[in-house]
Amino acid sequence: MQVIERVQSQHGSILLVTHGNLLALLLQRLDPKYDFETWRTMRNPDVYRLDLSNEEPVIKCIWPHK
Repeated sequence: MQVIERVQSQHGSILLVTHGNLLALLLQRLDPKYDFETWRTMRNPDVYRLDLSNEEPVIKCIWPHK
C-alpha cells in the first residue's frame, strides 16, 4: 500500500498489473468483503478499477463484467 500511495501522490492516476493473489490481498486490504471466495472466482484476466482519492475506496470490476 505504501508503494501505491507514494506513486499515486507523485503521479496521480497509475496502472498496476499484478497476479491474482496479490490483487486479492490488495482488494481485501481496501474492503474486507473481498475474501477467499473473491480470489477463488477470479478470472484470467480480471481488471479492477480502484479509486483511492476519497476516504472510502471505490472498487469496481470493469472486465470481464461480473
